[in-house]
Amino acid sequence: MSVLAIIKVDGHEIPYSSDEVLAYSVDLGEKIGEDVKVLVLGNVARESLEVLGKGSVGTVYHCPFANLNLEILKSILEKIGDDVSFYILSQNLDNNILGGQISALKDSAFVSNVVTLAEREGNSIQVSKAVYTGKAFADIKVEINGASVLLVKKNVVKPNLSQGQEVQIVELNIEEVEDLNTELLGIEQAKTQMSLSDADAIVSGGRGMGGPENWNVLEDFAAEIGAATGCSKPVSDMNWRPHHEHVGQTGVKVSPNLYIAVGISGAIQHIAGVNGSHKIFVINTDSEAPFFKVADYGIVGDAMVFVPKLTEAIRKIKEK
Repeated sequence: MSVLAIIKVDGHEIPYSSDEVLAYSVDLGEKIGEDVKVLVLGNVARESLEVLGKGSVGTVYHCPFANLNLEILKSILEKIGDDVSFYILSQNLDNNILGGQISALKDSAFVSNVVTLAEREGNSIQVSKAVYTGKAFADIKVEINGASVLLVKKNVVKPNLSQGQEVQIVELNIEEVEDLNTELLGIEQAKTQMSLSDADAIVSGGRGMGGPENWNVLEDFAAEIGAATGCSKPVSDMNWRPHHEHVGQTGVKVSPNLYIAVGISGAIQHIAGVNGSHKIFVINTDSEAPFFKVADYGIVGDAMVFVPKLTEAIRKIKEK
């Protein structure tokens, strides 16, 4: 039996989140005494597959299709075989659907929002998952060898795997077949600098920014620290920013190492979508803004004054 880490290519690159998925899979494989294999979905160069030789990863399956219908997914799972005890994916909207489909096809357990490493208990493992928008946790016991699907949230494990191992790359020759019920009409790639789900740092703006004409202040700051940009729901509703940047319970749920909220008051729905972040930094002119109650760091001040100064200070430090 084996643990299968599933990685979906972002564009033509292996996403940042792949290291965490690999590290989680290797840790689980060691605890239950099973090999670790990887399935990469999407068109990517062979060199990118070879660098996945980390930890105890021995085999990398590759399918060039990133957007799967059920017929293609069935073919992939049949070619990989039934010797998989756990399918491991990172937590995001796409994988929520993919994981659910695998669970349905395998008639197996499906656990999303996993926030802990697995602990073995006899013939089972136990993990904790976030529930009630992260305000509580549920302990889940899953049998080993049950072909179970685990979706793991960001920051559960620190990737620290040995690298450079030789891996066997297996190209899955899958015939592209049409789904009987749906037809893919096209793909429109969001023009953001990086995926919000994969970003280590996110700078988000709210109505406190005053208008879309001021967003260059946040974009300059984000570029300087290598962060993605997001926004609150009111901002996307007013078309200041595109809807795919909407962060929160009703938008993209994120859990970066650093979340910086600028001019966002902190509505319950927004906080519920970011409370998995490792550190939260809030900048707001209103000292009574609810966001300060959940912040690790905060500054009461005008973003249009403070953020450019912070950007300039970071730029000078980097130039030294």
